[in-house]
Amino acid sequence: GKRFDPYATRIVTNLDSRNHLHLIYDNYFGVNQQITVRMGHDWGGYVITGVQVSVLLVDAMKEGKMSEPLGYQTCAGVLFGGYLGGQVPIQVGKYILVPNITQGAAGGFLATGSFENGYAINTDTRIGLNWHMPFKNCDLVLGLHYALDLLWTPDNLSITPYKAQEDKNALNHYLQHGIGLSIGIAF
Repeated sequence: GKRFDPYATRIVTNLDSRNHLHLIYDNYFGVNQQITVRMGHDWGGYVITGVQVSVLLVDAMKEGKMSEPLGYQTCAGVLFGGYLGGQVPIQVGKYILVPNITQGAAGGFLATGSFENGYAINTDTRIGLNWHMPFKNCDLVLGLHYALDLLWTPDNLSITPYKAQEDKNALNHYLQHGIGLSIGIAF
């Protein structure tokens, strides 16, 4: 008879539809940071959809008068949204490497302490590689990715890099990029 490979059946189960729960940390090269919880679903192993909740920490500036120094402060916000993406699972022995790309969008409010409260809209693109390791009836998933975000806020809360706008009712948009790590489970 042929030898039975216990991981041969794992290829089928891991490339079928699965649920994911990830904790993601993004560092935008020391300026801003974001922590995200994503709950998603693989559709046939190649398409990813889901919802996300993010805590965003940004450095903001309040414009002062010419004789007063500008005030700097870290602002925190909670953003709610969703994401869509694609992935290509690659079986490597008993592990699965998953190159992926996702596009998300979220919005929410910024709590800014002594500054005026504001809102933020964030779109993020993540390109990464996840490593699935079998663990009981699920997989432990470790990931590394590059994040490129476009962040919009009201101009009275200028986000790094600090810049003043003439129209205070306009939106300040800022393109930020960095690297991130994730840990999660797939079941």
